[in-house]
Amino acid sequence: HHLLSEHKDDPAKRVRVMNELGRMYANLHQDYARAAFWWRQAGVEKSHAPPGIAVHLAECYWRLGNKPMAVEFLRKLNPAPYNAIKLWADMGETEQALKIAEAGAKTGGQPFFAYLFAADACRIAGRTKDALSYYQKVVAIPEAEPNKGQIERCRRRAAAAIEAIKLYDASDVKKV
Repeated sequence: HHLLSEHKDDPAKRVRVMNELGRMYANLHQDYARAAFWWRQAGVEKSHAPPGIAVHLAECYWRLGNKPMAVEFLRKLNPAPYNAIKLWADMGETEQALKIAEAGAKTGGQPFFAYLFAADACRIAGRTKDALSYYQKVVAIPEAEPNKGQIERCRRRAAAAIEAIKLYDASDVKKV
């Protein structure tokens, strides 16, 4: 808040500070009303803000109990960023999440993120066979130089998820 008063004559810095306030209220305090307030003050709804921030604002609307507002805002994002896949899944809209994931995998430069989020969406929905299929796609992606570290992290996460699903499927609750 101090930085807002320090930079009252610099609109670009004020927008950055407001975006950061939104992020801190959402991530650190889970105060979605204040987060939404600051992101709206920064003009996220009206401007070409980073798409990831726009998805976080939609998440605030949803967590505050206004799913229709979140859906309306998410539908305006074109192309939808990868973190929109998770939000659609969290809101129970698995088919919409998978639609975005498939489109992102075909047209985006990072199909490993799209498939990983699609697999997580399927897991949330209880569709373990579909989740396994998407996790296998992540594991099968070859390492490419520009994203080598990200791909490797996603591959390890997908492999761990596959193992967890297999262990869960093999477990017998009656024996516990």
